[in-house]
Amino acid sequence: MADAERPVSMKQADELVELGKQSSRYANPNPDRVDCPSAHTLRAMALRSRQLSLTDAPIAHVANCSPCYQQYCRYREEEIQRSRRRYAAFAICAAAAIIVAVLIGRNVLRSPASNSKPSIVDRRPTQEKEKGPAAESPQPQLLALDLSHISPSRGDDEPGQKAQGLVMPAKALKLEVVLPVASPPGSYELGVFSVAHIMQHSAKGTATLDKGVTRLSVSTDLTSLKSGAYLIGVRTALSDWMFTPVTIR
Repeated sequence: MADAERPVSMKQADELVELGKQSSRYANPNPDRVDCPSAHTLRAMALRSRQLSLTDAPIAHVANCSPCYQQYCRYREEEIQRSRRRYAAFAICAAAAIIVAVLIGRNVLRSPASNSKPSIVDRRPTQEKEKGPAAESPQPQLLALDLSHISPSRGDDEPGQKAQGLVMPAKALKLEVVLPVASPPGSYELGVFSVAHIMQHSAKGTATLDKGVTRLSVSTDLTSLKSGAYLIGVRTALSDWMFTPVTIR
């Protein structure tokens, strides 16, 4: 086979391309920059700008003008370096995202909740949890209260004579009250007042007559009251309050 018919190898092709580049870089000096395109056009050509069509690109001039070719090469190298930096940054971000996704997936697979039944979360307040089931519904304390000594006339005018040393605890109470003498059976209201006659707490119940004594059973809760001196009073729907001093502890 003759040398002219022998196929060109890749090495030979690369050598020819490099020879052409060297020729364009140095073999065509143009010190006066005759017919040279602007730097903007050369940069657009190097950046492969879509605003510069192939027919408008000064390819033939650049290939035959060493100054323009060198300037074009500089712009092209700058763009290649920028592209490499952008690609490196993208690759780093993608790798970080993959690592985060793998770690999250591994933690989900290792979580005991993925292999166990749903648990029931106790959302009661901390104080209720500490008290326990037995403390949720405290039984009221039974307390007998004798108010047989009070009357409408003495209740307001003679507080010194009506003081009988009544004491009530600041708790939930079930009161068994002996009402004032000659009190009729029926509906009653029992109230706890400040010494300035301001109502602090009240409860209602039905009184019954037993062997001449009128008794009232009523439940009340005094846990919100502070210790100190108070007045306790009773009345029917048609009567005035009858008061007597009481101490809450």
